[in-house]
Amino acid sequence: QGGALMQWDEEKKVYSVICYCSRTLSSSERNWPPVQVELGAIIYALRQFKPFIFMSSIELHTDHKPLAFLLKKAETHQNLARWLVELQNYNIKIVHIAGKQNSLADALSRIPHEDLSPEEIEKLEELEDIAEFPVCLAINKKPFVVHEKFGLTMSIRSMEGNIHQIDIRKEQSEDPEASTLIDFLKSGNFPEDISDEEKNSFSRLAKDLCLESGVLYFHHKHSKPRIYVPVSLRAMIFDSFHTTKLGGGHMDFNKTLKKCLKYFWPRMHADIVMWHKQCITCQLRHSPNPPYRAEMCTPPINTLFAKVGLDLAGPFLKHRMETSTF
Repeated sequence: QGGALMQWDEEKKVYSVICYCSRTLSSSERNWPPVQVELGAIIYALRQFKPFIFMSSIELHTDHKPLAFLLKKAETHQNLARWLVELQNYNIKIVHIAGKQNSLADALSRIPHEDLSPEEIEKLEELEDIAEFPVCLAINKKPFVVHEKFGLTMSIRSMEGNIHQIDIRKEQSEDPEASTLIDFLKSGNFPEDISDEEKNSFSRLAKDLCLESGVLYFHHKHSKPRIYVPVSLRAMIFDSFHTTKLGGGHMDFNKTLKKCLKYFWPRMHADIVMWHKQCITCQLRHSPNPPYRAEMCTPPINTLFAKVGLDLAGPFLKHRMETSTF
């Protein structure tokens, strides 16, 4: 799948390219029908270009003609319904063009990826049905406002759907684990009750941590800074990304983990595996029938003929050559 974001140049009467995007289809996506593959490519491109096109009038060119009439249909297949709902967030006009005029997108979608082996292609994730994007729009410019580089609060959605603002600096200072790491980064001294073996793991963890505006972050060289989550908030974050109806939806383990990776805490993978297995809703959905059933037993008999059973059978043929029954 591939796409390009372009802007019309009134003076030169040509389209000027702003940016490109492309991705490789997973093994299951290659079995999708053409209309789902084409709509998936549009959704992928819109998600990549959202910082540029959100709340703007855009015109989408595609060489797949059924997509031009897809928005006008009253009913669609459930595999496409969620993506069509996402399309309604944009002021978009779908225009059909000839395939020979769409050479740019075709070239991007057909570029061979020589670095990916067949085994790695099998591990590629599918395009998500729903993707959440934080949107921040400046309405009025406020002078003399100093913005800190990193935020001091984090938003957590409760089971009821309400969003709570958490003072992360306060929560970290009250958490024994996080406060110990903060003291170590400030002073460089290990805690008194720590053994020599634990000092090695403690220093390895602290090597990737940093303090910004008094907030503890995990900052690996190959990733963006992530807030270090105190113990008291970890289960709440899992519920926010897995259990709630708006932000969770009881997605599978990989999708839940991908959402939780916005933050950091030690042993996150093991915690999410444990909580995911303990989710009653997921257990009932994946294993509705218990694998082990209770053994059948004969009910106790108090007296003779206290309970009489009667089996009914028939009708039966008298003989193989006769049609009458009894």
